[in-house]
Amino acid sequence: MKNMKTILIFLALFFLPSVAMAGQCPMLVAQVTEQLATSNLSAEKKSEIEMLRDQAEMLHKSGDHATSEQMLAEALELLKG
Repeated sequence: MKNMKTILIFLALFFLPSVAMAGQCPMLVAQVTEQLATSNLSAEKKSEIEMLRDQAEMLHKSGDHATSEQMLAEALELLKG
């Protein structure tokens, strides 16, 4: 019984961070989209940011949340101009 408890705790600690990261991606996508709408950047720069956002969203849906967040962070940096 003690071994089962240890295994359950391990699994919870192992999977919890990935679930938490998964929740960040949609919020970051929304943030990028919102900032794009009010941005005064060139059409070329907006297109680059949209591409990053779209790729990040696809990565999120496929389960690669770490790379998705990196791409969204890059998009947000580009939005700073």
